[in-house]
Parts: sequence; structure tokens; C-alpha cells
Amino acid sequence: MLKKINLFIFAVVSSVIFISAFLYSSNTRALDSTSQLTGECGGVFSMIRKNFVADDGNTVDVMMYINFDTKKISISSTQINVPNGYDGIDFNKQVSYTTRSPRASEDFTIDAGPIAKSFKIKLTAGGMPDLIIMPVSGGNTILVQAVDENVVGMCQKL
Repeated sequence: MLKKINLFIFAVVSSVIFISAFLYSSNTRALDSTSQLTGECGGVFSMIRKNFVADDGNTVDVMMYINFDTKKISISSTQINVPNGYDGIDFNKQVSYTTRSPRASEDFTIDAGPIAKSFKIKLTAGGMPDLIIMPVSGGNTILVQAVDENVVGMCQKL
């Protein structure tokens, strides 16, 4: 009787380990096709525009919302405003910030990306750079990189 109980416990524990390993491995895979991109994600990225420095007032922090079902992206941005000659000492020349919300709220198309497991988001209005995304963790986390810009960030499933 004790041998049967031990065998039963071993079978149950082995099954739980096998199922857990299967679920874990299936949730960490990257996605293979645009049809697997569904739902919504919220994300952030920091954008330091090409050929500019902070003194030019062109650094931007961005919050975004992407809806893959409706193919819509909305972006809010906070831009740093650095006055000419800012040195961090002169109190008459203070850094300020401007938040624009929404900075963009546009439709997009999505196609295969330039590297394996990546996709390219192209805004139809063309007001922003294209985004290369790579969904990881079963699509729960989406890595974001802008094309030809110094922009990286991530988007998390909502």
C-alpha cells in the first residue's frame, strides 16, 4: 500500500513538473507572425534625437499605448526645454519641461521586421519614425526600437 502511495505521489509530482516546464517554455518564446500580435500594450521609451544634445532641448521621454487589434498607437511626450547658455548655475536660465498629450494618435500597419522574430510598425500619417518591435515572453513584453533614431524602450501587455 505504501509503495502504491509513493508511486502515485511520484506520478503527480512528475506531471506537475512536466506541465510547469511546458507552460514556462511556451510563455517565453518570441512570436512568429503578425497574426499573433493581439491585444494592447502600454510602454515607455526615451528618445534622444539624432545629432542633438540636451542643450538643444530635443530629448524626449515618451509613454505609448498600442492596440494591435485596432492598429492604433497613441503617444504622449515630455520634452526638456533647455535655454541657450544653460550652465546649471544661472538661476535666470532654468530647465523646464513640456508635456504634449497626445503627441500622436495614429493608425499603423505592421509587417515583418528586418531580423528574425521582429516586426515593423509604420504609422500611416508618417509623423514619427517607424518602430521595430520584438515580442518576447509569449508576447507579454514587446521590445521597441525606432528606425534611424536613438530610441529604445519596451511595451508591456495590458
